[in-house]
Amino acid sequence: MPLDKMSQDQIQQAKREYDVAGVGWPAWAKDWAVLSIAAATIVVLAGIVVAAMIFVISERKQLTEMRNHTEDRLTDINREVATLGEGVGQLIASDEASKPGFSKGFLDLLNEDLKRASQNDAPILAMKTATAIIKKARELKIETNPQQVAEVGQGFLRLVDGESPPTASNGKPVNPTDDSVSVAAIEAVAELIGYRSFLLPSPLGQPQDATLAQSAMLKLPKLHSFRPLDSASKIYGSMRSLAATGAKIDLLNGTAPILTKDYSTLLVEGYDLKIDGLDVRNVVFSNSKITYLGGRLSLDNVYFSNCTFELTPAGWNFANLTFGLSGQVTLVK
Repeated sequence: MPLDKMSQDQIQQAKREYDVAGVGWPAWAKDWAVLSIAAATIVVLAGIVVAAMIFVISERKQLTEMRNHTEDRLTDINREVATLGEGVGQLIASDEASKPGFSKGFLDLLNEDLKRASQNDAPILAMKTATAIIKKARELKIETNPQQVAEVGQGFLRLVDGESPPTASNGKPVNPTDDSVSVAAIEAVAELIGYRSFLLPSPLGQPQDATLAQSAMLKLPKLHSFRPLDSASKIYGSMRSLAATGAKIDLLNGTAPILTKDYSTLLVEGYDLKIDGLDVRNVVFSNSKITYLGGRLSLDNVYFSNCTFELTPAGWNFANLTFGLSGQVTLVK
């Protein structure tokens, strides 16, 4: 074969091999294309993940807002139902009080309302009606058995503390932790405690040796929610003993005693006070408004005479103790 012919054939052969092999810049272009596609895929996947996260966060926010709106609406509905039940309960109580046999049969009415509430038969209305009936009985100064009042009160109290959950007519238990039920129940309980304190005689009576406890009268309104109702409000100290130890009204977090003189018994007459945070011993509260929100408290040999009460469901333990036979309350919380 001639040399020039061989050279041309070899050149053509080399060119074909070069084109087939893809040696040179076209091969690098293909590698970069693959890398670019991979990178683009990663970016797209990352974008999808980010978009999904944004969507989930947005959906969660919307669900949270919807839940909060629903809860607020349910709270408003419960409040409206409670207000409506209170109005209807007052009408029912007024109608019942106008009947001749109200003084003898109002405890039966309370037991009927308790039964309805326990069976989840319009429980809010039943308890609001019971509360209104109790107020009417007290306004009319109807005398009845204090122990029977305590038994009704303990029945309503079971709707608050949940120790013995009642069952509805369909066999399902009434939820004792339901706020609207607990609040309505504790309102009825508070009215019954106040009515019973009207029925029970004061263990101190009218002590002849009572003197004004000036230090308590001056210090307590400045240190605690302990406001006199009117100019007749007083705190008396007596040497008449209800127990072996002396009397005191102190603050649980206080460093110095409120009283500057020793007394065997104290009589708090006509005050609006919150007992949360108090350390009280051998004291009779009379004609006073008592508020208890379930906070720290120490009561030792304490009595309530003709008082009114404002309680929250957290105060069920205090309420239970006030239904004791003698009306004496001893509680450390």
